[in-house]
Amino acid sequence: MFLKLKLKYNAFGIFLFLNTACTHPPKKNSQENLNKSRIVLASNSLLAFVDALESWDCIVGLSELNYIENKDYKQKIQAYNIENIGSFNHYDIEHIVSLNPDLVVLNKHQQKLKSKLASLSINTVEFAEYLEQDPISQLKYIIEFSKLVNKEKQAQLIFDSISDLYAQQQVICQDSLSILHLNFLSNTWIASTDKSVLGTYFKQACFSNKVKSQPSTKRLSLEQVIELSDHTDYLSVMVHDPIKDIRKVLLNQTQKFKYLKPFNQQKIIYINTYYDDFFGRSILEPHLVLKDLKSIYNKEDRQRKYIHVTDL
Repeated sequence: MFLKLKLKYNAFGIFLFLNTACTHPPKKNSQENLNKSRIVLASNSLLAFVDALESWDCIVGLSELNYIENKDYKQKIQAYNIENIGSFNHYDIEHIVSLNPDLVVLNKHQQKLKSKLASLSINTVEFAEYLEQDPISQLKYIIEFSKLVNKEKQAQLIFDSISDLYAQQQVICQDSLSILHLNFLSNTWIASTDKSVLGTYFKQACFSNKVKSQPSTKRLSLEQVIELSDHTDYLSVMVHDPIKDIRKVLLNQTQKFKYLKPFNQQKIIYINTYYDDFFGRSILEPHLVLKDLKSIYNKEDRQRKYIHVTDL
């Protein structure tokens, strides 16, 4: 929970300020409820901001509920009676209209939904934090979101505090270790490049990404993957699996991981989103992501929150 982060890092002033916000489920038909904005989130990537700003009472509808695994978020969605508006494949337009929203928050990939809502005179706004390459640029969207829920002062305090914590983790790199971040999806190898937010994290923790290109991902053949991995210090992967043995998880995807040198050398840096709420929380804790990677680079045997490694 964000409160724990504030206490841990002794941001006492922020804690006092935010603790005055409403933290109880809204009462039905109350005057307070009538004065609140009614917002539908057609993308759940902003839930960390909703939680940090304690603005659950402004949210009346949310998409992709089946993909939300954060237990705290689930409890609050239920407590505040936030309704399911469907998924990326099928949004329930009639249900969105029935919620009488003041605003529907979209991402830039939802242009068909935007057009449909515009035809029904429903206001929309687009957010594109997921397209940013820099973690602090992603975090800065909390300020834009705060304007929708009238929490600008709180958002600025959060942004300043976390930005300072992130800056404290940054170092000047003398040497670097090479890294290849791969995903194996639909029988296709996809590499994250240095033009991605992960690429920025790697660079600032003194890792050199083997794939340097625009845009943020690049498709590779098996031959290209093998050639790159032969000259790579670490393989990096992101998975979502209840199995904790990362090598077993990868071999379940494809036995071809056995062809990769870092895999056989047990040099695998990994994020398992089944256990670590990387998508739900890390946007608010970039300093902890960077701290994890720095500890791997320095071969420190310590507990990590988001990013783990097999060879320590």
